[in-house]
Amino acid sequence: GDEVSEGRPFVGLAGQLLDSVLSELALIREEVYIANVVGFQPFNNEFKAHPQANVIEGVNMLRTLIKQLQPKLIITLGNEAAHTLLDGKWPSSREKGLTVYGAKGIEERRGYFWDTPYGPVLTTLHPAGVLRKKLPGEWLLRTDFRRARKWLAGQLPRDAFPEVRRLRYQDQVRTLLRS
Repeated sequence: GDEVSEGRPFVGLAGQLLDSVLSELALIREEVYIANVVGFQPFNNEFKAHPQANVIEGVNMLRTLIKQLQPKLIITLGNEAAHTLLDGKWPSSREKGLTVYGAKGIEERRGYFWDTPYGPVLTTLHPAGVLRKKLPGEWLLRTDFRRARKWLAGQLPRDAFPEVRRLRYQDQVRTLLRS
């Protein structure tokens, strides 16, 4: 595909979507670092088609790169990227003996900030997956990136669970009678 011929990730339609999302935040590609879990495109662009040795090597290289770069925030795009950095916290069907092959659950777990040994991670949808399921995918992807921008600007504190307060029976009755 386009990634292979140009030698860099996200240069096709998914890359155009990613560029559009970044530009909404007044960012350009040169201001962010984009990397893949494995440095080359697999057969039919199916992650499961990567040989295990290449996945293991790619994961180790990615983790080393992240430790060197020490980013303020990492945004993972899709299940496999999330699994790579949230190993043990991300569901997997453990296909082929390597858990990243069976990573699943991005729709339910996107939009969350996670504490990891590599720094804070925000999980979101992969642009290629969004292209296959535009609604609500594109809106969710853009929302997650806007949240990332707010978080980096210090405008999005972590939510604390509200204090639990018991109501007395009389207070509940008065509230109901007023409505």
